[in-house]
Amino acid sequence: GPSGVIGTNKQDSVETVHRMLETFQAEKMEPGQYITVPDIVSLLESRKIEYVSFADWKLLDAHETEAGQAEGRPRLKLTSIAEMLGIIRQKR
Repeated sequence: GPSGVIGTNKQDSVETVHRMLETFQAEKMEPGQYITVPDIVSLLESRKIEYVSFADWKLLDAHETEAGQAEGRPRLKLTSIAEMLGIIRQKR
């Protein structure tokens, strides 16, 4: 997962997409069949994998911004994945 600098995050993203494509190929998709967001969500949910949607990310972004403003800063960046997921679950 993301660990800090753009270069490593980009490589992590590339690896993640490759693994997703491998998974869908293993599911025997027909040639020309497109992978859609609902397909991905369905796969994640069927495997009981928690994921963060863009709407979830916006909740986290708003929380970090509000927390930072309370301390006179642009944002208070969370670094714990468990804490991030907890905030998202709480604000949904």
